[in-house]
Amino acid sequence: MADTVASPLLQLLSDRLYTLAGLPNSEILRKLRLTLARVQTLVQEAEMHSEDNEALKCWITEIKNAAYEADDLFDEYDLWTKRHKARGTFLLSFFIKHLIFGIRLGGKLEKIEKNLDSLLKRSAEFKRIIDACTPKGPVEESHSAHAQGVHRVSSSFMIDSDVVGREFDKENILSVLFKPSYENQLTVIPIVGMGGVGKTTLAQLIYNDFRASDHFDRKMWVSVGEDFDLIKIAKAIIEQINHEAKNLSNLEVLQETLRHSISGKRILLVLDDVWNEDSLKWSMMSRGFLGAAHLESAVVITTRNTMVARLSGTVLPYYLGPLDEEDSWSLFRKFAFKSIHNRENIELEEIGRRIVQRCGGLPLAIKSLAGLMGSKEKAREWLFFMEENRGNLPELENHFFSVLRLSYNHLPSHLKQCFAYCSIFPKNHKIYREKLIQLWIAEGFVRSGKGSRRPEDAANGYFMELIERSFFVQITRDEFGEIRDCRMHDLVHDLAQSVASVGCSILETGNSQVVSKELRHSSLVGKSKTSTVLESLNEATNLRTLLLLSCKLDSNPQLLQNLVCLRVLDLSESGIRKLSKAIGNLKHLRYLNLSHTHIKTLPESISNLRNLQTLELVECYDFQELPRAICELTNLRNLDFQSCPLLIHIPRGIGKLEFLQRLPVFLVNNMDGSAGLCELRSLELRERLEIKNLKFVKCAEDASEAKLHEKAGIISLALSWGEDTDSVTSVLDDILEKLRPTPHLKVLEITGYKGLTSPSWLRNQYLPNLVKLSLANCSCRKLPPLGDLPYLNDLSIRVLNSKPSLN
Repeated sequence: MADTVASPLLQLLSDRLYTLAGLPNSEILRKLRLTLARVQTLVQEAEMHSEDNEALKCWITEIKNAAYEADDLFDEYDLWTKRHKARGTFLLSFFIKHLIFGIRLGGKLEKIEKNLDSLLKRSAEFKRIIDACTPKGPVEESHSAHAQGVHRVSSSFMIDSDVVGREFDKENILSVLFKPSYENQLTVIPIVGMGGVGKTTLAQLIYNDFRASDHFDRKMWVSVGEDFDLIKIAKAIIEQINHEAKNLSNLEVLQETLRHSISGKRILLVLDDVWNEDSLKWSMMSRGFLGAAHLESAVVITTRNTMVARLSGTVLPYYLGPLDEEDSWSLFRKFAFKSIHNRENIELEEIGRRIVQRCGGLPLAIKSLAGLMGSKEKAREWLFFMEENRGNLPELENHFFSVLRLSYNHLPSHLKQCFAYCSIFPKNHKIYREKLIQLWIAEGFVRSGKGSRRPEDAANGYFMELIERSFFVQITRDEFGEIRDCRMHDLVHDLAQSVASVGCSILETGNSQVVSKELRHSSLVGKSKTSTVLESLNEATNLRTLLLLSCKLDSNPQLLQNLVCLRVLDLSESGIRKLSKAIGNLKHLRYLNLSHTHIKTLPESISNLRNLQTLELVECYDFQELPRAICELTNLRNLDFQSCPLLIHIPRGIGKLEFLQRLPVFLVNNMDGSAGLCELRSLELRERLEIKNLKFVKCAEDASEAKLHEKAGIISLALSWGEDTDSVTSVLDDILEKLRPTPHLKVLEITGYKGLTSPSWLRNQYLPNLVKLSLANCSCRKLPPLGDLPYLNDLSIRVLNSKPSLN
């Protein structure tokens, strides 16, 4: 399958072109805008039809390479401008340098424009292919995408004996359907799950259960598909009630006929494979078409999309998961072992269980492969099959990928890009939401749109949409119910690798691998020495992403000299002890993760990374000092040095980082050059904040400068005084009083506070959303009426140095 990430990249370039308005030679910019617009239109069509045409794939790749080159140029211009503004360059000098740089940049842009124009002229040979595959008339992008997916028509017919492991699910849904409705509306229950998990089969089980036949007056089954055509659906329902509907084409007439046919009747309607996200269509369906039915009627919907379920359901969606290991094996045996003799074959069972494990509990995949293996009766044939395919099982592409591909085709182009990027994580890898969001932003995949919407909010929307469309599974949540991490099903991961093509790759340490120059995003996995594969990476000069996933580096990596296009570099857990000053050469770098390493400090060349957005230093137990240059990284959004015990202060000037919003730890110190609490004032921090060593704050005015009550994004706050506090207790009381948090706070921890009075703000009117409160090693004589905090459900009071009066 072709790499279908060219469209969003072209859109990004189109947006960025407007930031170059101040360049000399505006004619080049005008021509480039026009050429880009023409290329964009053609590429959007070409991506839909390139799957089986190698020449078309190559053409799209060339377009993408030109776009990447332009993106790097735009980065250079941004960096140059920021650097000279930061230096306060004299106006005339700046103008001259800007003119020279602009002319040089203009020449490079002109070369790119000519390259794109040449590719555009070559597109004539592909236009016939595209025109032949494109439906006539205006077609929306989402509808065009459906052309590559084959609609699977279903019916209510089934063979019960072919189904395994769904009895519990069937009983759960039937119990909901048989409950009387108290909402003055019919019951609509959506069954939600990824493609191939067995939603249609479960609906068939429910539909054919004798209790459903006894309970409902009429039963109807409609296979809907991508196009939620009200006329077709109405006709299908009417025809199942023994009425002629072929000659009915007027929506009003159909509605009246249908309402008359089901008036007062208790009906069960199954709408299989629904993709519709249009609330008006659903409202017309449920209230207009079905509104005359008895209130104890029910509709069962099967869908892959949680958004569809939320739109249509009157009860909570029923999320259908994969089969467990034993049910998967039982299903496989039904279709693979046609003779009793084979069922007793221990050797076949061992191989079969390995195949079943590969299917990840998806019935469609299990049955597809079981049917294939059923034609091979001898163990050596099964072994040959496994050895030949080395566990990749490409037959799944024919039997199963078409089902998953339909979900992929429904994605808007920006989500296709984000999904394909996830192929660089190994199978069964735990994907952390926060990290993935930071990576997407660093790669330039996220468009935050107009207004004040943060890119993190837009990226989180992307993530949630992929969750709702069943691309991620095994979701875990934090204490507030927010998604913390997830995984990809193995077969969905195969799809991601397929659509990412050569642009994304997982490289294994210890293997000598040829690395394509087209490689843009890569991860390194394995426990062998990395030297061999790192040598290969030296050739990947266009690489934008390098993640080391639990790999140990043999030495300080020299590859930083060559991989100058990197946007993302993750060296966490790599074992490095020193970061090379060559890191300063990575002028495009936006994400740098050095967590769980042995580094002690950062080189001063870190100041060259003007594009850096995220710097992770979590659990660097040897790390001692942040360089002053950290305050020059004006695009920094995330700075995390939790659990760095040797780090005792933050350099003064951190408050000037206007985009900084994630700073989980703030270290107070009275050393020269250290940041004071006043630096927090201008920062719009979010999520968690721990202020340590408050013992160094000597007056309430300093505490007041932090303006914590204005930081609406902080939901978890920890205030820690540290050991050997020598301040007067009355001063301590005043300091804590001035550290009043935002009313949005959910978690509060106070440690080492030696004042005698609890703050006046520890009450309902100031902290109405507080869920968790922890007081440790404090000296308060009296605590406020904590029972008045309406949502407080977790209270911890430990090692108090006095016996407080607790209301």
